[in-house]
Amino acid sequence: MNLQARKREEMNWRELAVDKVIDLVLIFLGLYAAIAVQDCQDRAKEKTDYRELLGSFQRELTHNQGQKAVLEASLGPIATTEPPDNLGPLKKPFDDFRLQADEADRMLGCTATLLTALDRPPRDRAGAQRLVECAELLEKVEKGETPASGTQWKPVSISPLYREDVWQLYLANGVAVFDNKDLAVRIGATYSKVKRVEQAVAEIEASINEGFMQKIGQVSASMSELEELMPAGEDPKKLKAAAPRLKEKLTALSNQIRAHKTAVAQIQAVIELKVQKLKELMVEMDKGFTEAVAAIEAERKAQGG
Repeated sequence: MNLQARKREEMNWRELAVDKVIDLVLIFLGLYAAIAVQDCQDRAKEKTDYRELLGSFQRELTHNQGQKAVLEASLGPIATTEPPDNLGPLKKPFDDFRLQADEADRMLGCTATLLTALDRPPRDRAGAQRLVECAELLEKVEKGETPASGTQWKPVSISPLYREDVWQLYLANGVAVFDNKDLAVRIGATYSKVKRVEQAVAEIEASINEGFMQKIGQVSASMSELEELMPAGEDPKKLKAAAPRLKEKLTALSNQIRAHKTAVAQIQAVIELKVQKLKELMVEMDKGFTEAVAAIEAERKAQGG
């Protein structure tokens, strides 16, 4: 092979090598560009997902803050924290119970008065007037015309309906993409307060639906017991014969009802303290909601959302 042929061969190899190097460079540049584009797309998607997550949090927290109205419908304004005015509409069942218990106590006293009159009729005007009043009261009770007659007892439900779907989704998938960690902590604090509110509400409902309703049932049972003891019909002789036993039972029932009133007053006092703590927590949580929603809005604007 002559010199020129060798030179041409060397040039061909050099050209081939240069071409290969250029091809490799182009391949790497293409891969880098593809990775850069993908990375840019991923970042854009993460930013979009982040803005959507912020919007979802904002809607969920706004809903949860709105549940304040549910509690205020049952307990009155959350700003009214001090007993005894802090129960709001929830105070009515306790007032109704006292009204019913007082009526039952008066009815027991009147029944005892009428039984006594069977053996010893009153000889003065005051005694006669007492008989007339008692007869009128018992007639009204029988017809269901007394103030306590229309009382209907129902289990109390004051539970707000809080949501935490977005929060659970965030805990499962979104922690890594939440840019503003301080905001995440602030949002998390509101959900922690929600749990405390739910627990406090559950305790109040249990105190009413178990302790208070039990006393209502006991008063009703006492009055039913009296009805069973009364002789059938209106035979004065039977009533007169049963009078000593009935009056003894009337005294016992009256003492029971007064004891129930005292117990209910104690239950009410405990519930007032629990409601006070609940409302103080609600005031704190409401402030937290307002601040968190405002912070989310600021973050959304900072993210271009």
